[in-house]
Amino acid sequence: MKKLLYCALLSLWVAVLLSEAPQFTISVLPTSLSASLWDYMPGSYLDTPVVVQDPENGGDIYMIYQHKAAATEQRRFRLARIGLSGNLELQRSFGNLNRAQGYPSICLDPPTGIPLFAWHEELSGDTDGFLDVGFMAGDMEGIPGPMWEPAIVIDNPFTINDFSQNQFVWPTVASGPSPLQNMRRIYVLARNSATYTTGSNGHNVLLAYRDVSTADLVNGNILQNWNTVSIPQMDEWFFFPNGYERQFDGTLLCREDGLLYLIGNYSEQYQEQYQDTQRKLAVFVNDSYGQGPWRLVSTNSVQIPSQVSNAPAGWDLANIRYDVKHSNHFNAVWDNDLRIHYPQLFTAFDDTGSHYPWFFAIRDVIFDTVSESFAIHDLYPRGATPHSDPCYTPWDVNEDHLVDDPQMSLPQIFPFCYFDSTAHSDAMTYYYNHVKMTEPNSNGVMACVWSDSKAAISNPELTGPDTYIAVSPDFGQTWLDPIVLNPLQHPTPNGTMTFVYPANKLVLMGPDPWENPVYRLFLMFFDDNGWGAGSLSGSSFPQDGGNLSYLALDITVPFLAGSDPLVPVADLKIYSWPNPFSEGCTLKVNDGSQARQKINIFNLKGQRVRSLILNSGSEAQWDGKDDSGRALAAGIYFAKMLSGQNCPVHKLVLIK
Repeated sequence: MKKLLYCALLSLWVAVLLSEAPQFTISVLPTSLSASLWDYMPGSYLDTPVVVQDPENGGDIYMIYQHKAAATEQRRFRLARIGLSGNLELQRSFGNLNRAQGYPSICLDPPTGIPLFAWHEELSGDTDGFLDVGFMAGDMEGIPGPMWEPAIVIDNPFTINDFSQNQFVWPTVASGPSPLQNMRRIYVLARNSATYTTGSNGHNVLLAYRDVSTADLVNGNILQNWNTVSIPQMDEWFFFPNGYERQFDGTLLCREDGLLYLIGNYSEQYQEQYQDTQRKLAVFVNDSYGQGPWRLVSTNSVQIPSQVSNAPAGWDLANIRYDVKHSNHFNAVWDNDLRIHYPQLFTAFDDTGSHYPWFFAIRDVIFDTVSESFAIHDLYPRGATPHSDPCYTPWDVNEDHLVDDPQMSLPQIFPFCYFDSTAHSDAMTYYYNHVKMTEPNSNGVMACVWSDSKAAISNPELTGPDTYIAVSPDFGQTWLDPIVLNPLQHPTPNGTMTFVYPANKLVLMGPDPWENPVYRLFLMFFDDNGWGAGSLSGSSFPQDGGNLSYLALDITVPFLAGSDPLVPVADLKIYSWPNPFSEGCTLKVNDGSQARQKINIFNLKGQRVRSLILNSGSEAQWDGKDDSGRALAAGIYFAKMLSGQNCPVHKLVLIK
């Protein structure tokens, strides 16, 4: 009874807690990376261009961006390295200044913390006029001058199915395990920009990979001779069999047992109509380090709203649905339980295809890689039951199956887009579909960032959209009300904060992860001179230019006691031998069903230090190292397995 009362009080406390946004301060004031940026989307395409090193590898923040110092200049790829305090330590261009570059991607190699880069450019020696994909490892400190030749990852044009005009660009770089001993495998995913039949692009991808040693990365070896594979099913989509094509927007993640996931959404367009049908949430899965066949797992993205009995006159709400719309600039992250999270923008439609864009929702799409199933959870706005299906609907927020306001109307205004007829001839801004999520840090804290223009629509004094930052303290299970950065209350130099990119994770600043700790979140953003895309030409898109900047927020994130990873539940058990251990131990779970195929290792602070995947015998080996391959200090650790309501915990003693 006492435990039940505690849980009830805890649930009440959490409910109260979720009604408020966390407190924050702007700890690093807006700092310019480029006072003259004549471009629009400055960062990565389908990942985040800001990454944080672990403290043991330097603790720096790396930012990459594409840059034009004037309207007539070539687009360049640039790198900035920033200290945790916000000081700019290094900033420079890559490669030959006479060649166009663009859409860089970055990740950090986990064991070493070395940054890995991929981008596209017309590489030296090529005279075919095609952009190629280049790769580099390291931060270029100590490399004199801007002249540098990258490894050629993809040499376009690339022939697939006898079609030689493929041009794979817009890369994403990732690092994962290798099937070769003492090696890592680096992946570069590129998207096809070539046109075929209907004149559109982006229907298939090319994956380049190469195995590297730590010495290769540490010594900055130029890594040539990459392997390349495509996804046959996507290649078939490119050639439109059965009279239709599919346009896929997705990004790449790799699991620590060699499984690869290309995760996103796609729509079907019929050649006769060239009309979008409903979009599907989709994942291509490869079971062997990028080699061999790929499997497609997909589901309908449409969320049917609650059935209501008192709909406003003239509106058949039962036929209005939510679907993914304009959601092609996102990223994806892992949680602590082999699930992938990727934020998507949903908007309202009816059965005739009419669009009600005022009703939008940011939702967390979750793909469980064990069960290979999807779930869609409210992130913002949230209904009464954010983890239920159907999701939030604006006419039934309390989810009692009754319209909250029978006199409601459905305004035809999109909150993300802003139309300024005086300045831009009804030109639409280009950041409305830009939603990014951080990965959980070791304490499970993560954030999701997007722009919203509802306030600017009704307030002519606002020169830019609001920036929304939602925070989760528990691996995406619970989302707090969002922080709102308003251009009037938190002004940047030009007052237009667009294309906001969060760092890949938040950094614990103190005091203690158990007592309302403070986490630092770095943001890179385009401080535009107006509501327009600076690189686009024509009467509707005057070239405004702007200032590329960064800032940081210190956010006080309340600790949710209900997320304590060290609360055991009976029945399911973990065993280990030897224990205590020094070189390594075997962990076994008495779970024949293997509902969850992973054991997490926590230190005494509750920080997750290692994730282990169970083999077919429900066993896993632990060598006393963390996920980055670093040896852990002697002491007490806890092994935990998640399986439904059973969360067994087992104490381990590591000795030296």
